Amino acid sequence: MKYSVPINIDFDSAGMLDIYQKHIGTLVDNPKNIKHNPNFINAYTSYLINATEYKWPIENIVDEFDIDVDTIKVFVTKPNKKLFLHRDKVANKQELRQWAINIPILNGEVGYNEWFEDDVNDFGNEKIVHGGVATMPQGLHDDYICTESCAITGVTLLRTDIMHRARNDTDKTRVVLSIRGNPKVTWNDILEKVNEFNQSTGNSSGS
Repeated sequence: MKYSVPINIDFDSAGMLDIYQKHIGTLVDNPKNIKHNPNFINAYTSYLINATEYKWPIENIVDEFDIDVDTIKVFVTKPNKKLFLHRDKVANKQELRQWAINIPILNGEVGYNEWFEDDVNDFGNEKIVHGGVATMPQGLHDDYICTESCAITGVTLLRTDIMHRARNDTDKTRVVLSIRGNPKVTWNDILEKVNEFNQSTGNSSGS
């Protein structure tokens, strides 16, 4: 896989689900409660949630890869929906965010993350959306060519400066935590650390 690398590291799924249900899930279940909440973006197909303030049990992951956490997001993909194609940006800056480490909280296996390469797609004049944290193609048609897809069944390194989206073709809500590190750390930097860790634990490496 070019844009997704499973990481052979444990995570506290029960602890993460508990925090989600306590602080976020109750709001998602009653959308009226989030109408004026600045940490929530209702993107029609999903909720994009700023969740940096919560004490997620991710210390082992952050410590293992020496991540200087910039922000933590929770992505809630609604049943039978897919996110709009986008590239991640560093908030209110011109630079793209190259990577994230995603962890499933609820039903990560039922959907997919998909990537769409520039050399086989024409995205036109891209526009900045969602308060400056992403860019989207000029057109919203659905005939773009998907290059790679993966389910999030465990801790996974993802490339985020390539056009991508989450897709959920089921009747279940899909919830994923996304750790975003210091943007000065490049994709190649974090990929090298992940590959070394995976090799030391007997897991196959990414490209």
